[in-house]
Amino acid sequence: MKLPNLGNAVGVSSMLDVLQCGHQQCPLATEDYTIHKARRASLWAHRGLRCVCAYSSLDNRRKMQIQIVIPRSPVQAKGLLLASIRDPNPVIFMEPKILYRSAVEQVPIDDYELPLGRAEVLVPGADLTLLTWGTPLYHCETALSLLADPPPSLAPLVPESARRAQIELIDLRTVLPWDVETVVESVQRTGRLVVVHEASRTAGVGAEIAAEIQSKAFLKLHAPVRRVTGWE
Repeated sequence: MKLPNLGNAVGVSSMLDVLQCGHQQCPLATEDYTIHKARRASLWAHRGLRCVCAYSSLDNRRKMQIQIVIPRSPVQAKGLLLASIRDPNPVIFMEPKILYRSAVEQVPIDDYELPLGRAEVLVPGADLTLLTWGTPLYHCETALSLLADPPPSLAPLVPESARRAQIELIDLRTVLPWDVETVVESVQRTGRLVVVHEASRTAGVGAEIAAEIQSKAFLKLHAPVRRVTGWE
């Protein structure tokens, strides 16, 4: 595999990765065969990782696992993108377009990677687990701020006990495969889980997460898993 030198890249506005297949009979075996050119978009699939041509063995193709990554910010986007390019599996890297101008950070110029398949606990808590990814994470942060310190117009609607709730906020980052271990550990401590995502409720990622959590942490749950989703 021939990878671009992104060590000094501040952003991820455009990139070119070249695949060199290891099978001598495959047309991709040429030195400069360009397999995919990725530009910043709301959704693009990175395939320049392992050849699945007819010359590739069935065993190798069975070992491949597609991964889906959704970053929340520029710093996360660069680290997860570099990890996606260098991962031996195909990765679908989804960039929320609304964050292109609204999420602003100082991105390190150094080469760094963030682990795929690992969630990040942003705010520790003990009363409820709030799980989300991508754009809704900022809505969740706003909701937590309003809950802890509601404005006068909302204060009568928010009881004092709710204002003191310690809510654990988790950014899933990788939707497939998702970090079951981190989420289960959190729910076993808090006893409650709320999943927030932009997709519809039916057949959404939240449904799979809810089913898995209720299977692995059923006896620890104080209430059913709740989902806050987009329109059906």
